[in-house]
Amino acid sequence: MDLLPGYPDETIECHIRNISVDGNAQYEALSYVWGDAIEKTGLQVSGSPINILPNLHDALRRLRYPDQTRTLWVDQICINQWDMEEKASQVALMREIYSKCAHCILWLGEIQYAEHGIDEADTHAVFEFFEAVANRPAIRNTSAGEAHDLSSKDVDNEDGLPTLFQEGAAGVTARKAFAAFAMYGNTWWERIWTIQESILPHSAEFRWGPLSVSRRDILLVVQHLRGDNLRSFPPRFRYQCIMHTPLLRSLLYPVNGFLHSTDGESGLNLFMRWRHRKATDPRDKIYGLLGLLDARQISKTLPHAQARSYSLPASLLFAMVTSDLLLFREGLRPLIASSEMPHVTPDLPSWSIDFACSNRVGKRQLKWWNHSHRYRQFSAGDRIDREQKLEKGGSVPKVSSDWTCLSLRGLLVDQVEQVNSVYEVSDEEDLDYRKIRDIMSDARQLVEGRDSYKRDPAQWCEALWRTMIGDLVMAEYPIERAKATHASEFLEIERALNNEEFPPQGHQSNYPPHGMSGLFESLCGMIPNHALFITKRGYLGIGPPTTSPGDQIWVFYNGNVPFVMRKRNTEEVENGYHELRLVGDAYVHGIMDGQAISDEHVTQTAHIY
Repeated sequence: MDLLPGYPDETIECHIRNISVDGNAQYEALSYVWGDAIEKTGLQVSGSPINILPNLHDALRRLRYPDQTRTLWVDQICINQWDMEEKASQVALMREIYSKCAHCILWLGEIQYAEHGIDEADTHAVFEFFEAVANRPAIRNTSAGEAHDLSSKDVDNEDGLPTLFQEGAAGVTARKAFAAFAMYGNTWWERIWTIQESILPHSAEFRWGPLSVSRRDILLVVQHLRGDNLRSFPPRFRYQCIMHTPLLRSLLYPVNGFLHSTDGESGLNLFMRWRHRKATDPRDKIYGLLGLLDARQISKTLPHAQARSYSLPASLLFAMVTSDLLLFREGLRPLIASSEMPHVTPDLPSWSIDFACSNRVGKRQLKWWNHSHRYRQFSAGDRIDREQKLEKGGSVPKVSSDWTCLSLRGLLVDQVEQVNSVYEVSDEEDLDYRKIRDIMSDARQLVEGRDSYKRDPAQWCEALWRTMIGDLVMAEYPIERAKATHASEFLEIERALNNEEFPPQGHQSNYPPHGMSGLFESLCGMIPNHALFITKRGYLGIGPPTTSPGDQIWVFYNGNVPFVMRKRNTEEVENGYHELRLVGDAYVHGIMDGQAISDEHVTQTAHIY
């Protein structure tokens, strides 16, 4: 659309014309959110009046030049939203539209000063902070004999801190303005479509009312405030960054996500990274991210999403895409995503990922990433090579023609007999270390109550501490499998947690309390929101919080970890097959490295609904 010149108080007028994305036409693209407003505002499109949502009207009024035409691509005007075929065809072109635009305006809306209790000085303080941090040289290579650059007039003002980090009233309201700009303060950061719209363009800027900052500067801000680069700032500045971790994370988290998704993620990681984003149409939780994958990758690994069809029910699309992920690349790792959160989409099989379910990014690493990183460290299903699959009786997952049943082959290992108490906590809450201590104490009592404990207490104690950390030493990512030498560290953690002087609440950052080992992070990643259990044959494990006595422990071919399954009906076996529902993935001590899959085992088939 050609946005015709005009002044702020004049009616907005534009003309529509068709261009080829393969041509050399110059245009800018607009990224914005539609908003929830019911009332609409009028403008003239090629001589005819149409109504648009207020946020778009505000953007066009800000972007219109007074004396020359500005050519823009705007979905609300350039796509017939009521023609599903046209919409699907345009959605398929999103990658080309945004990657080939000359520039993209990432419109965060007008600044709602009164709503947030801020004024112009506060918003300017935020943008001055962006400019100062972006222009700060990153830490240089000290191994090459270069020193850290600690000079910056913009950061080291008269009292050593930017306004954003100051104690007084100006600092308080500047932080309110920062929160209003960033994730959970501004709806632009909540929507699924704005991800590819911010990543694909070669050039982009964030516009917030009259203020503007380049995407490049925002990326630099994030890069300079993370990891070793933070050391290039003065100590007082670094300390304030730690103190204001939740505030800064509201910008760092999504922009770090942009950097990860720019580097070419797998479809599963891409969908799960942005699961917290929202979409009016739940199918857009898939379609809104496909522009970040090239056409060849989509055709090979996500063939059922390729058409971007809006005639498919969301439940069917989600089952098809989960099936694609299981069959074409990801092994059984998608089943971790399937059980991460309760399903909200009707008629969805338990094995399908419910992409419509949105979570809120909290203070700790999301459960999905914790389990996904752990998954790769084990080989419970014996990691059968493709050449061996036919010899194993066909270990490739199969999905029924109506997309309701997933068939997997493997081994029913055992049945859950006892389940420990569960400490349930949201990602937004600080961890309560006293409750972690109580769960550990309950687990120890559960184990010590077994008759077999008296015969071999050392073996049970080792199984217990390894199970409670998932047998891994973690620092966001796995560092190593636990060793016998970690037993003493675990006992030190237990003693510290039982000390009344130990801080009761978790810190806002992801770092363990002072003096605690990296093993503590492993414990805090496994104890909350997990149920420790014992099986009939005496296996000790930890799995989903909904694990119940009577649930089954299965190892499936090419599944790196065991899974907790629940019988679909009262019959043990139906027509020679086990009919089950997925509960979730688990750590089960003693079978994580293929021990259950021996040469003598009998292959069984599970039909999962």
